[in-house]
Amino acid sequence: MRAVADLAKCSRPAATLLIMLPGAYTAPERFESEGFVAAVRRERIAADILLVDAHVGYFENRSIVERLSEDVLQPARAYGYAKIWLVGISNGGAAAILTVERVPRAAEGIVLLAPYLGGRSIAQQIRSKGGLRQWEPAIPFDRGDGDQVMWRWLKQHAGDADAAPRPTVPELYLGYGNSDLYVFNHRTLGAAMPPSHVVDTGGGHDWPTWRGLWDRILPLLPLERDATCKG
Repeated sequence: MRAVADLAKCSRPAATLLIMLPGAYTAPERFESEGFVAAVRRERIAADILLVDAHVGYFENRSIVERLSEDVLQPARAYGYAKIWLVGISNGGAAAILTVERVPRAAEGIVLLAPYLGGRSIAQQIRSKGGLRQWEPAIPFDRGDGDQVMWRWLKQHAGDADAAPRPTVPELYLGYGNSDLYVFNHRTLGAAMPPSHVVDTGGGHDWPTWRGLWDRILPLLPLERDATCKG
């Protein structure tokens, strides 16, 4: 997978890696031009950043999880990163969920910005059952159905507003615009998450909305800050 790195400039090497996954038909460099990288640097977060070209072709040939695991995650762990966070927008959010579902301990945290969570039908089923906690996936489970795979993982790992965090489960944060094309799905997921991990705002499925969400979510993330890091 093609990737672009931006290394933190701190007094010591960063132990954390932020992997940013763009939406369909979007070059990873867009994270830089839209100010996502600069926002991390202004926060003095001690993390290296990797912008990954997880384009739609990897979804079409069903290799997205394999390529992220072998080309990105495994080398990152071998390099010595103690913590990895995935930041996915739209299709990039789906890539993050599908990867952590398949690869144990792939990441310590996930930020989903307007994630693509499949069609509306499963979210409607979930709401008809009273929410994600009450909904039960289809049996037998079809691993070839990406929508089922994502929602099944989210049911198990999205967190509970009344439950304590589990150290072996990636921390999950969600952000979305209230006029987003997929807002029905986003609100269905958000209702099952701790309110402190969900941020919504005006706006649709576009970069100005995602950048505003990133600016609000970034200060909430439990990432190491280091005053020696250059902005």
